[in-house]
Amino acid sequence: MNIFEEQKKLEDEMILTGIHKFQKQTRDAKQKGHESTSYHGILLMKKLVVPLSRSIDIFIRKDVDK
Repeated sequence: MNIFEEQKKLEDEMILTGIHKFQKQTRDAKQKGHESTSYHGILLMKKLVVPLSRSIDIFIRKDVDK
């Protein structure tokens, strides 16, 4: 195996190890009821809180206008 093949193999292993670690952390957080404190949960909240808030505001305004 040449050095480039060896490097590629190491990089592939590192990527797979990172994926497994992320999945384990997410799974463990879900089981403990702490998903919102996991990397996955924090990212979801950052991306979804503003759109959800806007949707709630629109819903309330429509109801008030009736």
